[in-house]
Amino acid sequence: EDLVRFFPGITKESITIGHCGVDQRQFFPAGKEDILKFKRKYGINKPYFLFVGSRASYKNGVLFFKAISELSNKDQYEIVCVGGRKVLEPYFKALVKDMFVHVVHLPDDELREAYSGAISLVFPSKYEGFGLPIIEAMACGCPVITCRNSSLSEAAGNAAIFVDEYDTGNLVKALEEIQSEKLRQELTEAGFAQSKKFSWHKMAKIIKEALIKTYENTKSSPRVSTATRDRFNVREQVKVNRNQVTKADLVVESPEKAYQPIRGFMESGREKEAIGALRVFLGLYPDYALAHNDLGVLYYNEGDKEKALKHYE
Repeated sequence: EDLVRFFPGITKESITIGHCGVDQRQFFPAGKEDILKFKRKYGINKPYFLFVGSRASYKNGVLFFKAISELSNKDQYEIVCVGGRKVLEPYFKALVKDMFVHVVHLPDDELREAYSGAISLVFPSKYEGFGLPIIEAMACGCPVITCRNSSLSEAAGNAAIFVDEYDTGNLVKALEEIQSEKLRQELTEAGFAQSKKFSWHKMAKIIKEALIKTYENTKSSPRVSTATRDRFNVREQVKVNRNQVTKADLVVESPEKAYQPIRGFMESGREKEAIGALRVFLGLYPDYALAHNDLGVLYYNEGDKEKALKHYE
């Protein structure tokens, strides 16, 4: 749907979808002893909620930490964050100052144990190309809380609790519901079935067939004219020779596409560049909520709470 929306010349009928897969030999439920060993190694002493991936930007860590800070029995739980920055962001830390938060980077075998031992994977992303942690968690018997946007509903099927990616109260309710042993068991069983729909072998077969079909079709298609090719080459050369992107360049792009380099700055830890780029971006797209949210978090990380509050909500 996004491809058709951004490139109207492409028809849905011409698109082939090859979903990512999960290696069932790597991701499967860990035994109780392995889970206990994992928890002892990382000092985890209570049941825990699991967050996998970067916590910044569209990954929506802010929703997770705000929701869990409002959980009435949060003192009974801990948080395990896999990936992202090695140190918990100050704003998130302030929200859950009375809870233990473990920030770890794990190899796949320990990630399997983290999934297997969690109360739930909480994956409230605002946008994903697929959502691999969802099916990895399901393959390990871990219940999932996620959102319906982008590809997430395809990955999760009917085997997850869905929440609104902007509604803190909605996620608080889901965190309360997932504490039910009966519900977790139902989601676990549904998750096993859902995860088995995805395999790398199936994806490879789909892509192989699509490439062969495309090749066969192009053999009989007319070639690009010399004049068209020359115009394309001139346009590309102009782009290569530019030293920087201007406001005029950003205006002709969709907001989503223009936001991609800003995500790159944030995910690589280049916060100064991200702040500068976000200020330019908001001058062009002042109502883009995600940009205000990200700029607020960046200002907070720098210690400028006054500027952060202007953008955060």
